[in-house]
Formats: sequence, C-alpha cells, structure tokens
Amino acid sequence: MEIPEILDYYSRRWAIEVYFRDCKQLLGLEKCQGQTLDALVAWTSIVMIRYLILVHILAKRQIRGPLEPLFKDLAYEHLQIAFIKSSCDRLKNIVMLSSQLFSSDTDIDHFFYLLNILENTPINSN
Repeated sequence: MEIPEILDYYSRRWAIEVYFRDCKQLLGLEKCQGQTLDALVAWTSIVMIRYLILVHILAKRQIRGPLEPLFKDLAYEHLQIAFIKSSCDRLKNIVMLSSQLFSSDTDIDHFFYLLNILENTPINSN
C-alpha cells in the first residue's frame, strides 16, 4: 500500500471511530437496557437517527467540527424551554386555583383573558 492509500483508509476509519465515540459518550449507545435482539436493534436505530439529526443541524447551520458543543447547546436549550414551560404551567395552575380570590365584581372575561395570555406565551408555540 502506498501512503495516499493508507491515509485514505485511516481517514475513513477515523470517521467511524469518531462516530462510535459520539454515539457512546453523547447519545447513550451503551445505555440500552433491553434484553432482546429487537430492543437492541431499536435502541441502536434510535441512536443513529439522533446522530443523523445532529449532523443535519450542523450542516444546516454550516458548522464544521465535532458534535459535542452542538449537543450540549441543544440539551441546555431544551432544559431552559422545559423549565420555562413548567414555570408557565405552574403559574397558570396557581391562577386557576386562586380564581376564587377574584371578587364577584370582577368581570370573568378578564380572568379568561389572563389565562389566554398564559396559554399563548411564545414558549408554548415552540
């Protein structure tokens, strides 16, 4: 084998090694608790799909480089969105439970208007 052939082979092999490292460390390939072949195949397929989605996002954003920073950014964004959504839901529940505090003089339309605002916050549209 000549050096260019060796380098070509090594670069292809290196891409495979990086893929498996990312799948194991970032996407939890080794965390499957299934005990059947079907469960293992399904889990591996899900991990591969998650990897392909990350690669697609990288390509769409025209970013070249490792997946780990993108994965961590997306995970952080997801946690922020989940926290904000949970907070909005709790606030809505507090308002619903405290509706008896509204005096009978208060127009019920104002109460429903407030609930409508809470339900249509920008975070819920994502």
